[in-house]
Amino acid sequence: MLRPVFTYTDIERYTILKKCDDMIFSDPDMLVEFDDHLLQRAAKYLDIFDKIRAYE
Repeated sequence: MLRPVFTYTDIERYTILKKCDDMIFSDPDMLVEFDDHLLQRAAKYLDIFDKIRAYE
């Protein structure tokens, strides 16, 4: 069984979160599976994490 391996750094967490955002929430077929509340929360957390990462 394959297990994802990453270094548990904020930069890597941001990269994973951003790739998920790009892949999942950019696809119209996948987008209909999520409600607006979840999409807003994901966008908010991505924005907060991006600001924290940029601050450092």
